[in-house]
Amino acid sequence: MTRWPMICAWTMGISILCMSCLGDGDHPEAIADAADLMQGLTVCLSSADCLQDEACTQGGHCVNTTGERSATAALQADFNSLPDAVGLGVPYDLPPNARLLIDDIDGDGVGLRIQKKILLNGNGAALMIDNDIVGLRVEGPSQWSSLRDLSFVSTNFSQVHDGVGLDVRSHGLRLDNLFFNRMGTGIRAFSNLDGVHANNNIQQWSRIVFNRCHQYAVHLRGGDVNAGLFTGLEVIAGNGIRDNSFLGNTYVAPVFNSTSEDSLTIANNAASSTVLGVYAETNAPWMRSASFHDLHVGGNAIDRLESPGDRIGRHAASIRFRHESGFRVRIPGAAHAPMAFNDPIENEWWFFRYFPHPSWRLWAFSHRNQGHHTVYRFTGSDHEEGPGKYHLGEPMNSPDSSDDSNDSNGGGPPPHARARQNRDQEATTFPPNEPEEYFQEPLEPDHDIGPAQEEIYFWEGMDID
Repeated sequence: MTRWPMICAWTMGISILCMSCLGDGDHPEAIADAADLMQGLTVCLSSADCLQDEACTQGGHCVNTTGERSATAALQADFNSLPDAVGLGVPYDLPPNARLLIDDIDGDGVGLRIQKKILLNGNGAALMIDNDIVGLRVEGPSQWSSLRDLSFVSTNFSQVHDGVGLDVRSHGLRLDNLFFNRMGTGIRAFSNLDGVHANNNIQQWSRIVFNRCHQYAVHLRGGDVNAGLFTGLEVIAGNGIRDNSFLGNTYVAPVFNSTSEDSLTIANNAASSTVLGVYAETNAPWMRSASFHDLHVGGNAIDRLESPGDRIGRHAASIRFRHESGFRVRIPGAAHAPMAFNDPIENEWWFFRYFPHPSWRLWAFSHRNQGHHTVYRFTGSDHEEGPGKYHLGEPMNSPDSSDDSNDSNGGGPPPHARARQNRDQEATTFPPNEPEEYFQEPLEPDHDIGPAQEEIYFWEGMDID
């Protein structure tokens, strides 16, 4: 058996430990050593110094490119040896089109860690992630780092993967053109994990495909996972995106096909997320958002949305306006009302709706959206009690005299989101009504606005017999 000569080298100004390598095809695998990951590695100046199925990494280590032997120690040694970044990160290129096996060599549940600013170019490589571990964690002072042109793939498609492809634990990470295949969770970003806090705000991710990630394609959670911009995310089978961030994020043109429990679920009722142009196949679940601050605009899934938030598009609009005086308008006001407004003095809601009474088929306003009170019509004559004063009239005794709905919730807008269809599984219960505490206390009316103009219209009570 021929022994290779002992190789010593200085790479990037950092000493590389020496070792003996065996020839005749008996190449040693990377050896895990918690104290020194450099131990057991083969150093190189080019790929000619490595075996046929290996490549020389940018940091000067031979690494297997077929996924048959661990690449974890060699890559971790490279990451640890990166110099301090001058700008957004130190450029680092993975071997082109390589399969790189990532395993847990030190038993902490994490394969690779990046703790410095890096511009990681995958060059089409795939990280083959051992089942049930975190493949790559970006953490610490690596804010504004970027990863691109890289895949995260399970090592064994016949087994259920319960690990995480990419674990985000750093501020402002830039991701572009990534692929996650058969992970437990594709990307996880928690601001608190195992008692350790991380600032994960201002993420920017684009052009990412998630295939059969059975737990979540993306899972966001915590008070510091806000103000992210996510564009062009595609989710195929598995489960979709669950966003439990505190203040919300922005999603542009995500696509969902054949997901299980979630397509896009924004589950924090304090969030102010903006969602633009969602496309969802009919085999994907309805979108859901718990906050009335959320805004959903356009896309073919806009009419398959459960949310008290605002929405625009496909004849499913729900928009709110409010004036500094405390006056509020909501379109639509409720399931049966295209508009509603709130009197800032009486703090009561009025709903413009259609009344299919046999004698009076008309559009009119109803007080508190109840069918057992007088409706109100538009008049052009002066109201005897002055502008803005509404007289409720006497309740009507006939239960079927105004309409056939049962909408009433004590003055606030009733639920307007469409009910779930074909959903048997349990799901988060979202608040159906608009909380009154969202709005500021109305200001005192301004009595110095001048005299009322002629031709001002008022609402006059009209009894229906």
